[in-house]
Amino acid sequence: MTLNSVSGGFVGVGASPTYLLDVQTTSTTNDYILGRFVGVAGASDSRAWTKVERGSNYGGAFGGFLTQGVGGGFLIGTTNGSATPTERVRGDANGSVYIETGAIWEYAPTPATYSASATLTAADLKTNIITFTGSTAAQTLTLPTGTTIDTGNTSAVTNTGFDIHIINTATVSVNVALGASGMTGVPSGVFTYSLAANATLRLRLRRTAANTYVAYKLN
Repeated sequence: MTLNSVSGGFVGVGASPTYLLDVQTTSTTNDYILGRFVGVAGASDSRAWTKVERGSNYGGAFGGFLTQGVGGGFLIGTTNGSATPTERVRGDANGSVYIETGAIWEYAPTPATYSASATLTAADLKTNIITFTGSTAAQTLTLPTGTTIDTGNTSAVTNTGFDIHIINTATVSVNVALGASGMTGVPSGVFTYSLAANATLRLRLRRTAANTYVAYKLN
């Protein structure tokens, strides 16, 4: 390993550091895998980037921005043939996250499926889709308790939540009931909802305290 410094205060691992921090893999100038951009001006803020790449001007970048008197945040960008990263994602001091370009893809696991009465699990809720395929009437799918949801989601925090969709593909209706504890419903407090054949129920589960959720009926 070679540690070098050059005029201008550049320090790097490799032969020819060209940024304040520069980790190279060969003796070729700019053939670095980690370099720091300094003082990139945005439309209304100041930015600094750390570029992670293999070869000059191609790779990803992580950075931060500062707007005087307002606040700052983090940046994620790409560097495709340009010395200056293109911003793709930013998070600001208010906790908002922005996707600058492109589509948003979500993890979409195989839906949970039931054909008879059952109490759903925290893992079922993580699929976001639960289907009922039974042929016997008067069956009930019961949501898990607030404690069960928290146990299965150790990163859960208050005032966050998620949506689930219960799809009845059967020819008979199915009942959907709230969790036995730690859960109330909106609009009707504690409810059991009769989901007709070939219909869908959308619920938003919002965490209001430890082991405690509100289920909002959205359709």
